[in-house]
Amino acid sequence: MHGGVSSHDHPVITPTKSFSLIAKHLTTSTSKTWFEMVTGVETAGLVLGSLPLLIAALENYDDIVQPTKAFFSWRKHRRKLVQELYTLRASYDQAINILLNPVVDLEELKDMIENPLSDKWTAGDIADNLRDMLGTAYDPLILTISEISYILGDIATHLGIQGPLQGTPHLRNMVLAHPSVANNQSLRKFEFKNRMLFTMKKSTIKQNLERLEICTQRINSWIDRAGRFIDERPRQFSKLKFAESLSRIQENATKIHDALSQSRCKTKPRHPTLLLMEQRLKRPKMKKSSHGISLISTMSEPMCFKLSINRECHQSLVPFNTEFRVTDSPIELKSTKQKVKISAPQQRMNDTPYHDPMKLPLVTDFCRFIEGPTHSPIGFCLDTTGKFRAYPSQITAIKYIDHIVTLESILPSLKERPPLAALYGLVITLVASIFQLSHTPWLHQTWNKKDIIFLRAYNESTLPVDIRYPYLMRDFSSESCLSSTTGGDCSNFLALAILLLEITSGRSIEEEREPEDLGKHGVVDEKADLRTLDRWYRKEIYRMTAGFSKAVLTCLQQYLDPTANLENPDYCQVIKEKILQPLEDEMHHLIH
Repeated sequence: MHGGVSSHDHPVITPTKSFSLIAKHLTTSTSKTWFEMVTGVETAGLVLGSLPLLIAALENYDDIVQPTKAFFSWRKHRRKLVQELYTLRASYDQAINILLNPVVDLEELKDMIENPLSDKWTAGDIADNLRDMLGTAYDPLILTISEISYILGDIATHLGIQGPLQGTPHLRNMVLAHPSVANNQSLRKFEFKNRMLFTMKKSTIKQNLERLEICTQRINSWIDRAGRFIDERPRQFSKLKFAESLSRIQENATKIHDALSQSRCKTKPRHPTLLLMEQRLKRPKMKKSSHGISLISTMSEPMCFKLSINRECHQSLVPFNTEFRVTDSPIELKSTKQKVKISAPQQRMNDTPYHDPMKLPLVTDFCRFIEGPTHSPIGFCLDTTGKFRAYPSQITAIKYIDHIVTLESILPSLKERPPLAALYGLVITLVASIFQLSHTPWLHQTWNKKDIIFLRAYNESTLPVDIRYPYLMRDFSSESCLSSTTGGDCSNFLALAILLLEITSGRSIEEEREPEDLGKHGVVDEKADLRTLDRWYRKEIYRMTAGFSKAVLTCLQQYLDPTANLENPDYCQVIKEKILQPLEDEMHHLIH
């Protein structure tokens, strides 16, 4: 029989109870000794070091103990506990970065994050500086961190890990006794010499889960409120900019869509076409993540769009992978006087694999052309008259799978924690595509997880495809274009909110829908989706990272805003900073 502590040893703190109850709990006779021995900042560092250690211990518990009937009975509770610790760690790591950024330099910050036992956690006047910066928010935050340390100490005690009893000094002993054998911020490995026996009752696990959820909620709430402090100092990461003006990207995307619509044959009923969704963001040269996964550092060309087109439009999708380029219109010189500037030659973003597009062979029958045999990669240039011309393409060799995979089909796999670099790559690409395609025919039709397609193979992940490269499936048949048009930017924001929640939870909106969401007519429409999303967001907010939470909330707010207009540059900049920038910054915080 599993032993454990009684429920009254650690009271469950509900959201309605104030911080005074936590303070009372933390200053009882059993905790006074350790509470006076350490500072809140030191506790913050020890919690930072304890979280990955406990996650590793719980995740490897299956391999260490012999399976028993009792083991299988509470394994699902242990899995929930691990999931909650992961969620807490994501929010907690971000909070610590925000907490320390204004009061220490970058080298000190890096050392403190990577080494929870660094003497910088106790040296100097960090605590005083934090108190001055946060004011009345300092004590509640430190109390929450102390509450987390109690919960972690309780879990460690029931795992029998060397060192801990309860309280921060014992968290220090635990971290000292188990140094990481592979150490970086996103992946730490530990060795456990002694056999572990998890003696925590299921009821106690449940209580700890509730307490961890509340602590995570407080941490995320603090991160949101701390925004006013962040805005007063320069960003650690540069603000995102698109490689070209959004109006020009939208103009080019529209030209490609219109030319394809006019050039496809009229004899076949359907022309399914897949557009590769690309970020087209300017960034400093990005390194690989700690998992060795590229964060999509290559900058996409604003004049070039990659598509996958059906060779035979009336049959199943057999992709013909190609690229389309838009030819610049001739530029009229306004003055004959020109300044001569000598500089080193640089590679231009819009360098093309041809010199004069008008000398390329004209494609008069597009469908017949792509149905014919090709022996080398072919690209298409849209000339100034709106006609397609073919050229030998320099497309990099890419391994494709032999069938299409939808986002809908891989949602369950996203529960298994895919590499963060790949996950954030997907999400940032989807968000960036809203800005680029919202006022083009590509998003005039409704879109959802069934329209997000993956074609590229990927061998370095548990997923069957490379989710960093999503395609948007569009049907160029006239019937589909007329029957399923969106309500503009508001509808696109709602669609994006649904996708973000589905991706971060690994569940579909259909699984979350309840009968009362459909209203008296029982119809699934945007109002029904909004009812489901409102309830779903409130349920998931405590499990989401701050970046995801802010992005989803902003999308819901913009759906309800009748003045939402991504053609307005000022509005576009504000929304970019509320949705795209937090996800970008969070990706850097969590991966590096």
